[in-house]
Amino acid sequence: MRKHSYRANFILDTRHETEPLESLIEKIRRTLAELGASIAQVHNEGQKNFERVVNRHFSSGLYLEILFEGLSSLPAAIRSKFQLDRTVNRVLIERC
Repeated sequence: MRKHSYRANFILDTRHETEPLESLIEKIRRTLAELGASIAQVHNEGQKNFERVVNRHFSSGLYLEILFEGLSSLPAAIRSKFQLDRTVNRVLIERC
């Protein structure tokens, strides 16, 4: 099968996290590698305020952009893997 290039944008909820940010990013990177992604670049975009606040106690999140390559089934596997993770609020994956 042919590999495609993807860009994944994660919005992280770090309100209840006690571990450092670098270890949280490394955990996400390791999980993507376990699913079969070959990671090209990880870019921490920092804390940003939301345009539309759904929860008044969660008005900003940490944005993380990851560029990777993988099979066409990889985006669905990533979404299902992080669906129950409390630290990952949203995941947007697009093909480059």
